[in-house]
Amino acid sequence: MSMVMLLAGDAENVRRVEKFLRTSGVDGAVTISVHPRHHLLERVLDTRVPLVNCGFPRSLETRVSYVAADEAQGATLMAHHLLEQGATHVGVIAGPEDSPGGSLRRDAFQRIIDESGQAEIVTVLHGDYTRSSGRRLGTEALTSSPHIDAIFAGSDAMAAGVLDAARDLGRPVPDSLIVGGFDDSAFATGADVPLTTIHQPFDQISTELVSVLQREISDGYRSAVTVPVKLVERLSTKRPVAH
Repeated sequence: MSMVMLLAGDAENVRRVEKFLRTSGVDGAVTISVHPRHHLLERVLDTRVPLVNCGFPRSLETRVSYVAADEAQGATLMAHHLLEQGATHVGVIAGPEDSPGGSLRRDAFQRIIDESGQAEIVTVLHGDYTRSSGRRLGTEALTSSPHIDAIFAGSDAMAAGVLDAARDLGRPVPDSLIVGGFDDSAFATGADVPLTTIHQPFDQISTELVSVLQREISDGYRSAVTVPVKLVERLSTKRPVAH
């Protein structure tokens, strides 16, 4: 099997992808990081090319095979961890509202915090998974609600941006503010304050994507695979011990 990588980040490129799938004898397709506004999944389905999506295909989960990290499990683990570290006033910087990660992680996290009775969500903002949006929204959250003592960011890149904002505002991490991310990427391990985060097993996800696609190609069997995640604790949430 050989692979061709195509970019479909805007409407024009989505049209090019659709044309390529219809005319190039493609055996199967894997879609990654799809924004619903472009209707890419629906257009790939219309080509009748076997398809598997990396991530939960919200509203199309009965029609599209998928392999997804357990978004809700990860956010739940992070919520419990921040509560255990004594968080009381929490900010959330989620991904785009139209992305599964932006809504599933946000909703699961908020549910645990609300049910705890020991903390409250002070603000919920939506970024675009980039460090720059994390810095901008982190600055907004910490400026408008200076009593925030914990922030959960929906990606490590945005969490790294929150660290930048905290440094700019004189809020040392973890002494004055604890920060959690999601992905366990290079942003987490390479940050000035290494980030507590949710580890997504990308090797396992990749293996499952290929396996599911092969089944789609060979016999049209639709699969839905959810891969468990785990919490990785690092310095960004380690509160100093009072003596």
